[in-house]
Amino acid sequence: MRFCNYCLISVVVQLLLVAPSHGSMLALSPAADRWGVDDLPHDGTFENIVNDDQLNARKLNNYESRFALEFDISALPNTATVTSATLRFGERGDFGGEFSLLGYSSTADGIIDNSDLVTGDTTVLYSNIADGAVQVIQLGVQAFIQSSVTAGQSFVGFRVQSTSSSGEKYSIWDSQSGNSPELLPLLTVNYQTSTTAVPEPSSGILFSLGLGGSILFARRRRMPARSAVS
Repeated sequence: MRFCNYCLISVVVQLLLVAPSHGSMLALSPAADRWGVDDLPHDGTFENIVNDDQLNARKLNNYESRFALEFDISALPNTATVTSATLRFGERGDFGGEFSLLGYSSTADGIIDNSDLVTGDTTVLYSNIADGAVQVIQLGVQAFIQSSVTAGQSFVGFRVQSTSSSGEKYSIWDSQSGNSPELLPLLTVNYQTSTTAVPEPSSGILFSLGLGGSILFARRRRMPARSAVS
């Protein structure tokens, strides 16, 4: 009976066993980062996509520029729990004005084009990221990355654009600028994954034997001893 009880206990442990969560981290450089210009005719189309060592956002009455960065997050399993996510980039100067950061994933594919700069399918992550100081800026984007991962997206995009027509310019170093690594755009994602252990088929047999043996043993212990017949 001890053997049966041992079988029962070991199988129950296997059935309830959940592997511990594993913490992992991804540090991602942009798959693409570009800025686009909408000038004459000023029609809301960013037909001029620019690739140089900086990314610019600015808005005037007859001119606007925006920039976008896209990251490949396909290495993240869609069951991952994102514990933190930070977007970092280095500003190129002392800026005024107001510039918003928006997140998008529906058009993100690792190539920056007009659709990425005008799409309405965006989430406003920060209404104003410019604070007038030259710095390396770090922005928390955990909720946005989690929703994109859960939806099974392979890429995510971030767009910066002016929210006023004051003419102020916001500019950062792009990934190809050759500056110090701490000034280059980077998306850092910390996440956890967990898996449930699947018992081997033989565990089912052991479970049945252990359960049956334990029930039989318990019944016998409850049965009253028979009196000897004189």
